[in-house]
Amino acid sequence: QFLLPVDFRKENVDVSIESVEGFNQKIIYILRLKTEKSSHNKHLINILFSNLSGKDRKSIGKQYLTRLSSEGYFFIRLKKDKLLHQKFELTDGGDCYHMKIKLAGFPAKWDEFVKTAELLLSKYDCLEDKKISERES
Repeated sequence: QFLLPVDFRKENVDVSIESVEGFNQKIIYILRLKTEKSSHNKHLINILFSNLSGKDRKSIGKQYLTRLSSEGYFFIRLKKDKLLHQKFELTDGGDCYHMKIKLAGFPAKWDEFVKTAELLLSKYDCLEDKKISERES
């Protein structure tokens, strides 16, 4: 609840739990938290990026095009054992919380999603040398 400190029922935040079978018949639990309110989304993104180390933010900035899907989803994985203790650390491994952020873009095309990602990442000092204006020329 430290990621989004609101009453989920009152605020209509969609929470669901699903179990699936993984490798070696190991049960994997999938917790889904879906927010649609702009204020919730802004809060979650702020908590996420504000708590990442500078190194992790720069890593995201270097990899942002590979973290972005053609449908406008931006992906970040955080170490599960760290996040359970309110510490935010990137991982490429499997035992993690998988964040899937839908970016706005109009029209809904790759270039627009890239611009939105760059705006977001520049706000949190993730990008080093990339400038949004360079993409528009």
